Amino acid sequence: MNYLLYCLLAILCLSMFFVKRETKFAFLFVNYICFTAVTLPGVPFGNGEYITPICFFISEIRNIKTIYQSLSSRIRKMMVLMIAASIVCLIHSPHFNDSLFNITRFFISELVSKYFVIAYAFFCIKDNKDICKSVNFVFRALIVLTFFALLNFITNQALFVNSLGIDTVGGDRLRVQAMFANAFCYGYICIVLLFFTIFARNKNMLTKRKYIISLLCCIFGMVTCGSRTVLITGFVSFIFYLIFTQKLNKKIYSVLIIAVLLTVSYNFIPSVQKRIDQTLSVFTDTTGSQVGGSNLEMRQTQYLTTMLYIKDKPLFGRGEGFFNIDLGWNNVKEDKSIGYTELAGLEGVIMSLLLQRGFVGVLFYLVFYIMLFGAFLKYRLYDKNTCFTGISLLVAYLLFSNSNGELLSVGPTLLISGALLHILKTEKQKYLTI
Repeated sequence: MNYLLYCLLAILCLSMFFVKRETKFAFLFVNYICFTAVTLPGVPFGNGEYITPICFFISEIRNIKTIYQSLSSRIRKMMVLMIAASIVCLIHSPHFNDSLFNITRFFISELVSKYFVIAYAFFCIKDNKDICKSVNFVFRALIVLTFFALLNFITNQALFVNSLGIDTVGGDRLRVQAMFANAFCYGYICIVLLFFTIFARNKNMLTKRKYIISLLCCIFGMVTCGSRTVLITGFVSFIFYLIFTQKLNKKIYSVLIIAVLLTVSYNFIPSVQKRIDQTLSVFTDTTGSQVGGSNLEMRQTQYLTTMLYIKDKPLFGRGEGFFNIDLGWNNVKEDKSIGYTELAGLEGVIMSLLLQRGFVGVLFYLVFYIMLFGAFLKYRLYDKNTCFTGISLLVAYLLFSNSNGELLSVGPTLLISGALLHILKTEKQKYLTI
C-alpha cells in the first residue's frame, strides 16, 4: 500500500501546478487530513507536511507580487512579523546558520510550510462560493480517515501508518492513530474538521445527513485518540463557540461558564486535575486503571528546568534545535532509557519557544496570534457565526499546542483561518454596499 500512497501524494503535489486555486486549497486541506504520515522516498522535504505547501509555493512564485497585494494589511504585517522572527531565531541558532542548506531548510520548515499557509488560503479563497467547492473533498477525506481509524480501533493496530514503517503507539491505553504517526494529531485534526463542518452547515454547504455523519466522525476521533487534552480542547472551544453564537437562557450560560472555569482549574489546580483525570479515564483508558500521561506537576518541573537552561540567554534562548540535538531528544525517541527526563517531551509551545528562542521568540509568537484574534474580531458585526468559528478554532489551537506542543496543528489551523478571514472580508464589503 505504501507505493500507492507515494503515488497519491506525488499526484497531489504535481496537481498544484495545474488545478484552480480553490482546488489547491482543498488539496492542501486533504493533505493535512490524510498524508502527513507519508514521505516520498529520496525527495528533500518529502513528507506531506512540507512537500505539498512547498509545491503550492513554487506553483505561485511567479505571482508572488499579486499574492502580496491581495492580502489584507493585517496579514501582510503578520507575514513580515514572522519573517523577522525567523531571521532573529536563525541568527541565534548555531545548528541552522552554519550552512546555506541549513538556512534554506529552516526557512522552508518555518515559513513556506508553516506561517505562509495563512496567506495561501487567503489568496485561494475569496468567498463562500470558492470554499464550497472544497466541502465534498474534505467530507470524502474525513470518511477515509475515519475508515482507517475504525480499523485501528477494532484491530488495535494502526494499519495505515504501519504500512509506512511507523509503529503503532503503545502505552497504558489504546490511542487510535488512523492516518497519523501521532494519535494526538488525529484528535486535533478532528477538532479542526468539527469547526469546518459547523461552518459548512451554517452556510448550507452540507446536507443534514452529511453533517451528522461528519459530526459523528469528528467526535469518534476526539474520543478514541486517547488524549485527555484533545477532549478538553474540543469541549472548551465548542462551548466558547456556543456562548458567542447562540441565544441561550441564563441557566445554560451559567452551566457553560462553570464548565469553562472547571477546565481552567484543571490546568492550574493539581487536585482538580486529578479528579477530572479519573473521570476521563472512563473514555480514554481501556485497562481499568487510572489514566497516565502528562500532569501539572511535570509541566511545572519542565518550566523550571527551561528557565534554568536559559538563565544566561533569556532574550534569545539556546537556539533552534537545542532540545533535539544538544539535549539528545532525537536519541530519546529511539531509546526511551536515555535523555534529560526533566524536559521529557518539552510539552507546550511556549515552553519550547522559551528554551530555544527566549522571551523575544515568545513575544513574536504572542503578537502574531493576538493580531490573528484581532483580525477575526473586527468582522464580528458582519458575520458572527463565521467570526467565532475562526476564533474558537484559535482557542482550540492555543489549548492544544500549550499542552501537547504544536505537533501538526499549525498548518490546518492557519489554512482554515486564512480562508475564513477572506470570506469575512468579502461579507463586510457586501454589507457596506447594501
